[in-house]
Amino acid sequence: MSEPAIARVTSIVTTIVQQTVEVTVLVEVPVTVTFTPGPSLTPTITLTPTPTSTPSRTATPTRTRTPAPTQSPLTRDHYNGIYGVGIDIAPGRWEVTDPLYLGSQPDCYWARYNVIGNVILDNYGQEPPFTITVFSTDTLVEFDNCGPVQYLGP
Repeated sequence: MSEPAIARVTSIVTTIVQQTVEVTVLVEVPVTVTFTPGPSLTPTITLTPTPTSTPSRTATPTRTRTPAPTQSPLTRDHYNGIYGVGIDIAPGRWEVTDPLYLGSQPDCYWARYNVIGNVILDNYGQEPPFTITVFSTDTLVEFDNCGPVQYLGP
């Protein structure tokens, strides 16, 4: 074999090895290059498989977002105003803890009304904390200067 032919074969082998190295890096598969003696020095490229684990199908936990409980408009804190029972305010026990004061006396007035608008029960100037029970048979409830009136439950 002449020198130019050997240089050409060396060049081809170098190119194959360079390409193989690139493939090895990208695919992460080890490569073995061997030369079989013969008239043309033909390279044999053998890919050496590496053991890989087969991914198993496992359930991927999913996060579900639980919405924060929202307070019903009927049970939220109520302030000054007249409220329809079952429409604007829930029946149940309501607590006054921080009324406004007129001098040294609480200035809180509250009242429960029946269906024809008559006062069932009312109070003015009561010392806090105190509880007002609103019945489902009441029609309206009024709060004036009682601060936040908070729902305690049925």
